[in-house]
Amino acid sequence: TPEYLAPECIRMQGHNESADYWALGVLIYEMLCGQSPFVSESESQADTFKNILSADSVLDFPDFLDDVAAMDLIRCLLRVSVATRLGCTGGGAEDIAAHPFFRDVDWEALEAKRVEAPWVPDLASEDDVSHFESYDDDAEGPRADPIPDDADLGWCEQF
Repeated sequence: TPEYLAPECIRMQGHNESADYWALGVLIYEMLCGQSPFVSESESQADTFKNILSADSVLDFPDFLDDVAAMDLIRCLLRVSVATRLGCTGGGAEDIAAHPFFRDVDWEALEAKRVEAPWVPDLASEDDVSHFESYDDDAEGPRADPIPDDADLGWCEQF
């Protein structure tokens, strides 16, 4: 989605893992704040891109977020300049993992799949969805018509 695009992608300057580190910053912000850091009030994609390109000056946090380490991590991941973005300054992903926000994470145990989930739901079956909110299928707008079985899809044989 547009809210996750790194400045270098918007400017079409080419990108590498720097764009992934940017997207991680957006994801952490959304998980902690419940909204995108850059979506504009007008919901205009152009305005969202302007906000992204001005992240160093427009990034703001809601009053309820008081975790200094979290805010610092997000600010460091959402630096417009790739040269100063956390993870892009020489140490790579290890620099991100060493940030104080992750001080309680045992990365070796996590990689070895020895970390227990803090909560495991009781499920009646493999397809139990009782822990998800229900919603009206039509609430998100119209859906595309299904592709008929006899549709001529020969054009995609080249892909």
